[in-house]
Amino acid sequence: MLPKMLPKSFFPVVFAALALSLPAWAQEELPAGPGKAAFKRMCSQCHGVEGIVRSKMSRDRWGTVVDDMISRGAKGTDDEIDQVVDYLATNFSRKLNVNKATASDLTGLGLTPDEAQAIIKYRVEQGTVKSFDDLSKAPGVAAAKLATLKDRIEF
Repeated sequence: MLPKMLPKSFFPVVFAALALSLPAWAQEELPAGPGKAAFKRMCSQCHGVEGIVRSKMSRDRWGTVVDDMISRGAKGTDDEIDQVVDYLATNFSRKLNVNKATASDLTGLGLTPDEAQAIIKYRVEQGTVKSFDDLSKAPGVAAAKLATLKDRIEF
């Protein structure tokens, strides 16, 4: 039963205002970084942050999802699409286990094919990689480049 002092038409207006303001509020919780603005412009009209945060897909899978959204009418330049995929992969991907990763998985992190092969060769020769310090000893991969991936890998 509705309170006597508020007209029935009041509640739909309040709920509509909340529904419209929630996405703007939730988007402010997105991590900063390159591609955030393109993501907000291209994706937030149809998608809430909650589903994206829970998805935790690989870079390749994010690319497939973004391509599908483009085929369904999302608008963006090729550069913006690349930015969105990079943003999603950087901020909303599950960590990659370097001891189980394929060369394709490693290149999906941003390593070159040669760097990916160097890591695979290193782990075959040295055994299980147990830490970031171990991984940074892999010949053929710059430790500085690996440092940029530290939050996206596990052992």
